[in-house]
Amino acid sequence: MPLSAALNDADLEFKCLECGHAFVRKGSWFKVISTFKCERCGVANRIGYADKLALFEKHSPPFGSTQRPTVNGGPALTRWSGVGWTAGLSRPSAK
Repeated sequence: MPLSAALNDADLEFKCLECGHAFVRKGSWFKVISTFKCERCGVANRIGYADKLALFEKHSPPFGSTQRPTVNGGPALTRWSGVGWTAGLSRPSAK
């Protein structure tokens, strides 16, 4: 199962496995890293593919839901690009 491209620009929260310190990074960051050093305790944490799948699943809307993912708490992503959700551009209404 691949990691969703829809969450590449979304802020995802992960907690240090040693001290529980929460930190936020973009989904694309989580896709490429395998270890990170905790900002609080300095312990090197390993994030395996199963951990990444769980993280992305936690931040994804439920299957079949009409809820769309958001980026940085902003408006819902509204357009499917074939790779992931993108923000729809609003156009001024014609009067």
